[in-house]
Amino acid sequence: GAAVVSCRRGGNTASFDVLNKYFTISGMPVASSTYWNQVHGFTPEDVVMTKQTHTDIVRKVTREDWGAGLLAPELPECDALITNDPGTALVVFTADCTPILLHDPVTGAVGAVHAGWRGTAAKIGAVTVEKMVSEFGCRREDIIAAIGPAICKDCYEVDTPVYDAFIKMYNTLYNVRGCHIAENAYKADKDGYTWTLDDDCE
Repeated sequence: GAAVVSCRRGGNTASFDVLNKYFTISGMPVASSTYWNQVHGFTPEDVVMTKQTHTDIVRKVTREDWGAGLLAPELPECDALITNDPGTALVVFTADCTPILLHDPVTGAVGAVHAGWRGTAAKIGAVTVEKMVSEFGCRREDIIAAIGPAICKDCYEVDTPVYDAFIKMYNTLYNVRGCHIAENAYKADKDGYTWTLDDDCE
């Protein structure tokens, strides 16, 4: 198995020199089977794509779902996919949001998660792990997680509803080192409309 993180560059025509990985834009083909195979190591026929709506919905898929969202009708809405079917390529799309890839080397099960702020507040990462446990008999301690590129805090401000959602969901906040952050560790702009993490908080 393999995990792939791609970027927007590498389009196949001048008008699409920033490549959208969807197979069509307004009905125009923008990525060939050769591109997917050479660049990503799989073909569009192997792919199962999410229909992302910033939920905590996780769907189990198999080879019967191959092509979904690309060469076949898309799945019902979901922001994470799991499978234990070898050869199934799970695809999520992110920009600011965070991709999370999960792998259980014991059972061979894998997961791909699109974690925006709404999904993160709804603990979609944990929900996906629990789905792998219930569907495939994984043990939580065996699952390896890889967190892909996402927007950094220096480039990301949120408004009060986002701040409130995390306070409500988690009751307390933690920084990346696991240290406690009190509610006042976030600083608001002068109008109180956006929040950023205070670098000085402990």
